[in-house]
Amino acid sequence: MFSTFFAQETTKVDSFFVGMKIKDFSIDKNSFWLASEGNGIIEFSPNENTWKTYSSENGKLSNDIFYAISQAGKYVFAGSIDGLFIFDKRKKRWSKRKFSIGGQLGNYIRSLEYDEKNKTMWIGRFQFLTQFNMKKRRFENYDLTQNNDNKSNSVTKLKVIDENLWVGTENGLFSIPLEQDFSESLQYNYFGNSLNYFPNSGEKISISAILKEKENYWFGCNEFRTKENPEFNLGGFYKYDGMNSWLKIDKNIGINADGISDAIVIGNFIFVAVYEFDENTKQIYGRGLNLINRSNGKIIKISSESLPEQINKIHYLDGNLWLASDNGLFKMQLENRFFNWEN
Repeated sequence: MFSTFFAQETTKVDSFFVGMKIKDFSIDKNSFWLASEGNGIIEFSPNENTWKTYSSENGKLSNDIFYAISQAGKYVFAGSIDGLFIFDKRKKRWSKRKFSIGGQLGNYIRSLEYDEKNKTMWIGRFQFLTQFNMKKRRFENYDLTQNNDNKSNSVTKLKVIDENLWVGTENGLFSIPLEQDFSESLQYNYFGNSLNYFPNSGEKISISAILKEKENYWFGCNEFRTKENPEFNLGGFYKYDGMNSWLKIDKNIGINADGISDAIVIGNFIFVAVYEFDENTKQIYGRGLNLINRSNGKIIKISSESLPEQINKIHYLDGNLWLASDNGLFKMQLENRFFNWEN
């Protein structure tokens, strides 16, 4: 049984780049790399509070609209609406890669995921999944289309878990073994909204978040429904035991909204960023953070005027929760007597 209560504002919150739409970030020990919608790429050092901006305004990039970013050794990969940008940290230089297959929409990149073990960068495009083998310096494209539905070939989220690449699309989810021979036909498991997968999901399943805790997988879904098509994307947060059991968490159970932006596991809690899609205005309205207690199922709605409403990405580092949002970058300290993060 899920229940709901509100956390008091007991934590310190710092904000950076207020007013900027930060869509994604990649964090290492020395610096943060931020992908923004409208302000290019930002290299940020939080310890010194210094940053460098790469944008069309200063002539260092030809594009300012980015939705994904990831680091791989000496390289930074950034996904834009017009192809893949690669930064060589040693040479301090950007290069650009455009893809011919998939047309212009195939150059809209929404997710990046680095497989460190196999030295491979996975690129989630509006059309097609692309693998970049960093050892061979070679790109390979994969068509994921199921049942002639191109939305199953439109990648929204990538996540490496154990020995598999999980690929979320605008209609369904793939689990791809990373140990296979990718020169042969692509092997995968596909989870659509049939065969008891994603119960009560609506017409399509648009994946926005993928994570694993213990033996369970959690999948967040986008919400997009209108008066003309009220069953298109119903959203929700799904718990899957890897076998046959599915549990859907939505507004009926206690979270703030049905749209899921991102989610991560920290200690005994799952942090979930939620939003609501307005069927009248067709706009997205952020509804902040919810926490799910993995032990007792209680849902905690974080109530704080210091935190942003529309959260796009969550990351935990050294006792701090970092939030990329449509109103900048936020750091929330988690060491306090209310939360026992390590239990």
